[in-house]
Amino acid sequence: MIKFFRQIRFKLMSENKTGKYFKYAMGEIVLVVIGILIALSINNWNENRLAQKKEETVLLKLVEDLKVDSINLSKQFNRAKLINKLHLDLYLIGQAKLVPDSLKNGERLRQGIIFNSAASTNDPQLSNKISNTIIRDQLVNYFNQLLFTEELLKSYRNVVENNVRPYLAEWNLLDIDSRFEDPKNPKIEIYEDKLVEHLDQSTFQQLLYETNVKVVLVINSLDRLQLENTALIDLINKELKQNR
Repeated sequence: MIKFFRQIRFKLMSENKTGKYFKYAMGEIVLVVIGILIALSINNWNENRLAQKKEETVLLKLVEDLKVDSINLSKQFNRAKLINKLHLDLYLIGQAKLVPDSLKNGERLRQGIIFNSAASTNDPQLSNKISNTIIRDQLVNYFNQLLFTEELLKSYRNVVENNVRPYLAEWNLLDIDSRFEDPKNPKIEIYEDKLVEHLDQSTFQQLLYETNVKVVLVINSLDRLQLENTALIDLINKELKQNR
């Protein structure tokens, strides 16, 4: 091809056709520029395709982690609701509005609630790798709600570890036999009949009050976090579907 153009240029110059030569030279320059622009466009298209593929991989991994979060959130939400139900039963029994025999699963009084997010450990620079601003904003909302929830969970665990568990131990309300009856399957149980004797005492009632305040805040925050989780998964799936 280069040899062909050289022959044309040589012919025009040898025939002293200067005007046509310059026109030809300009045309050749235009062709070269067009060729360069096409090459750049192809290169940019290829880079954009690779970047889009890389971002798609990031989003797919994020969806997987968010689904893991969703399952764990549901478990901890249900756990928190069961603890809240126990608190209500303890209050009603203490107020003689519920018979003591209805008390079940008293060991939940000392249970903690822990939620470890898979999505939060995905990538500290995750938001910078997502081009869709709506998804980025929703991701920020999710992580902010996650931080808020983690603080509430920590506050609840502090009450359980520093107040509830010491109280149960001090009054010998923990059933030690159930703990060691089956070493392969140790249990945590409370002497529920003894616990009932404390339900109308002001010290226990104040402890129950403080614990319940914390667990209700946790329930509301976990519920909100689940909503943010669902919204983020839906946004990402919509984006992935559009790019396919």
